Amino acid sequence: MSSSFGGCQILGSNHDICGYPSAAAMFQAFNTSERWEICAFFDFCKSNNAIDELKNHQWEDFASIYNGSANAKHYGKIIGENYDVASELLSKVGQQQVPVNAMAAGPSEESRFAAFVINLGLKNFKPYELLTMGHQHSNPNSPAFGLNTLPPEALWPNIVPTIRVLDNLRDLLNAPIVIQSVYRSPAYNTAIGGEANSQHMEFRAIDFIAKSLSSPADWAAVLRQMRANGAFAGGIGTYPTFVHVDTRGHNADW
Repeated sequence: MSSSFGGCQILGSNHDICGYPSAAAMFQAFNTSERWEICAFFDFCKSNNAIDELKNHQWEDFASIYNGSANAKHYGKIIGENYDVASELLSKVGQQQVPVNAMAAGPSEESRFAAFVINLGLKNFKPYELLTMGHQHSNPNSPAFGLNTLPPEALWPNIVPTIRVLDNLRDLLNAPIVIQSVYRSPAYNTAIGGEANSQHMEFRAIDFIAKSLSSPADWAAVLRQMRANGAFAGGIGTYPTFVHVDTRGHNADW
């Protein structure tokens, strides 16, 4: 990673606080995206009551909590000097410019989700890919702007059979797969004109494209063969530019 929030020195021995089953699982997540280290950093700060010091830029006091009191003055100076760089990085990965002024529950939830996905042992997909919000969520001109959310934790197990199907499909196609839509909140689903009983709201469906010379019809054909061979029971939808797949438990095609 190009920058560090103290993962090796501090976060590793606190992996349970950050929602990971082991230090190894935590650092595997860190290696997939800077986002997960930042989430873990916030989890640690919240659990150790260091948010006020961070929010108020009390760097020496913060360093005393985060790094220990022995070298608090030294580390406080370093943290203060690098705060602008850190804030820019936080903004880049999708947090607010000064996120500690409004600490949401998101980082902790994302950290737990990363650990959940890593434990699946997927070959081709990273945790953040399953948190894709959909392009209309980030489009200020869309009526669905800002309406999607992270999937509720109770629904996380629903995506497991679907992402396993996609993980195997990636190998069969021998081409990168880009996930375009996964979970949709009810409000977001309504705003984009989704089906009232959309499997996306159950965190059971994925819309994707494959970066290959073949077409969506070809990708869907491979999925239907997988389904016929008993890999899953669910829906396959073929669209002009993408394919939908879900594991609803009974077969459907459109």
